[in-house]
Amino acid sequence: MTLPLNITEWLHARGITDAVISANNITWNGTQIVIPIKDASGTVLFNKYRRDPFGPTDVPKYKYEFGTTAQLFNAHKVEGRGSVIICEGEMDALRLESAGYIAVTSTGGAGTFKDEWLKILAGKDLYICYDNDEAGLNGAVKLLTKLPAKLVMIPRA
Repeated sequence: MTLPLNITEWLHARGITDAVISANNITWNGTQIVIPIKDASGTVLFNKYRRDPFGPTDVPKYKYEFGTTAQLFNAHKVEGRGSVIICEGEMDALRLESAGYIAVTSTGGAGTFKDEWLKILAGKDLYICYDNDEAGLNGAVKLLTKLPAKLVMIPRA
């Protein structure tokens, strides 16, 4: 289903371009933004749903299809890239893609990063760009214990 105008405008206000919306097959199911989650080969595994940003806030911000496990969003875009940004959410990854970067994120949030994803990122210059809050800081520190690092900068609010 085509994205409603107010949802498209909300995505644009977040810095996500029409080209990136289209390239990532971001759609609307009538009540939620639908984000297809693909594996490293580009095969769709499941959909992740973002609640209506203008709707009720007493429902979870994100939902998944039943029986899914955390995946590395945008893993299929990493091959052949010299640098990759690891960010905290799909909307962040889409925003960075709109600016010309390749970014990946765990569909499970800042605290989830599977060791099996390290091989996908091997040999890349990696930049961790998590949210500047407690969950983001804890997730970044946890991730740094798994990755080689040349320089670590942790900003404080």
